[in-house]
Amino acid sequence: MRGTFFVAIFGICALVGSFLLTMWLTARAPPQQAEPGNLAAATLAGYLVPNEAILTAAAKSVGLQRSDQLKGYIDEIARTNKEQVRIRGWVADPVGQGAPITVLVFADGRNTLGMDSKGARSDVAQALKLPQAAAANLAFAGEFFCNSGETLFIVAVTQNNSYAPLYQAGLPLICPS
Repeated sequence: MRGTFFVAIFGICALVGSFLLTMWLTARAPPQQAEPGNLAAATLAGYLVPNEAILTAAAKSVGLQRSDQLKGYIDEIARTNKEQVRIRGWVADPVGQGAPITVLVFADGRNTLGMDSKGARSDVAQALKLPQAAAANLAFAGEFFCNSGETLFIVAVTQNNSYAPLYQAGLPLICPS
């Protein structure tokens, strides 16, 4: 009788252990998150940034200066599945030399994505009358995790340590359902 009890306990432990191992091995990996292209952007990504007032203080502490020249727009924020959201848009530094610009996405203050702009956007380059050098890296796109209804805050940071928040005209930046 006692041997049967130990076999039953061992069997239950084996089942639970194999279940947990299977769950761990088949867990979805988070989307690849590019490292921000500069140290100031990487440092800013470590801050909790829920709004523009906090952004101003955090940016100052890492040596960033706000730029009125830096322009950008969020073309799309769309849910791709129950966990992930896709973002795409453009960012331009009319006085820059075409170096990639780091875009940071914060959801309810926490950094969920860091990516560099990469690729041309002829529509943007023409509309802003950008010199050819400044038009090299305007587009950005990526995926991140956020919960439905969380407030999103998006910031662009240049290689020469200037920054600006990015917006989507007329729409609040909220993680979609």
